[in-house]
Amino acid sequence: MQNNDILHSLKVLKKGGLLLYPTDTVWGVGCDATNYEAVQKIFELKKREDSKTMICLVNSVQMLNQYMRKYQSLPIPFSNTLTPPPPLYMTVHFV
Repeated sequence: MQNNDILHSLKVLKKGGLLLYPTDTVWGVGCDATNYEAVQKIFELKKREDSKTMICLVNSVQMLNQYMRKYQSLPIPFSNTLTPPPPLYMTVHFV
């Protein structure tokens, strides 16, 4: 990925847009998880029921703490002994 691609992707995310990106097995649809309207666009695009959750990727327990009020009560499979540490996953559900 070139710098121009990254900058364009950031602009799309900041404007509440969606990104399509490859994963190891399928294509993913992503957005800024802190933007309610952008998340709703994914629900609409995928015709996903409001009762279903989505995955939100974070890169550290600190980042998880930023977005979760009571994350301490959740079982988090995270170990500081692994280098690099595994990715953390949380589900987001807007009520």
